[in-house]
Amino acid sequence: QETIDKGDAVSVLIFRVGGEYLALPTTVSQEVIDNYTVHSVPHRGGIVAGIATIRGELLLCASLPKLLRLEEISSEKDSSSQRLIVVEREESRMAFPVDEVQGVARYRRGELIPVPATLRQATATYTIGLFSWRDRRVGCLDDQLLFYTLNKSFA
Repeated sequence: QETIDKGDAVSVLIFRVGGEYLALPTTVSQEVIDNYTVHSVPHRGGIVAGIATIRGELLLCASLPKLLRLEEISSEKDSSSQRLIVVEREESRMAFPVDEVQGVARYRRGELIPVPATLRQATATYTIGLFSWRDRRVGCLDDQLLFYTLNKSFA
């Protein structure tokens, strides 16, 4: 296995939403929660999935499937692979449910390939590029744009 030059490497948390494998930089990924409940917020829908209490803190939860126009997260309440990812960027802290968390990986900035035109427009908007990981294509999300959009939606 090749060694990765640390200056060129990006560390990401890989997760699955519907059939898509996505990644966010570990610099914004704070923790992964196994047992959680997302409570709906009256008169709020769309990107706002609800709120969750994480260690006594109320966090707004976003629906990535709605934002990225992906297939919905499985509705099985007892699914052992579902997780809640807590993220923070510039003092903006929130969470979102995902179908599965794969773990942390690294890629080289130069390995990113452009997003194909066949990718859904909403997904392509928030994806800076794709990289290969375990024979899969993983979409690297633009965390700055993602947080900007979610903060605007939550306001």
